[in-house]
Amino acid sequence: MTVYLEESIEDKTSAAAEIAHLSKTKPVTSMIKEKMTTEWPESIARLAGAWKDLSLAEEGRANLGQDVERAALQATHGAVAKRTGILGKP
Repeated sequence: MTVYLEESIEDKTSAAAEIAHLSKTKPVTSMIKEKMTTEWPESIARLAGAWKDLSLAEEGRANLGQDVERAALQATHGAVAKRTGILGKP
């Protein structure tokens, strides 16, 4: 397989390979493998169950009390849109 890279990408790849004492194809191969993996890395898979499950939104709001009555959204939206000129000239 032949892969054509933009000159700037090839320069960066060559520099990275030289610093790591690798062939020029190793960094490219590593990037392709990384992007094509279909499994979580082991370090991530081990985290499963490490945190307590978060409570549901309803449970979190249970002790907040009664909400206040709100103005109708459509009426408020229209007034703000006219005042700010969102709908064109007021």
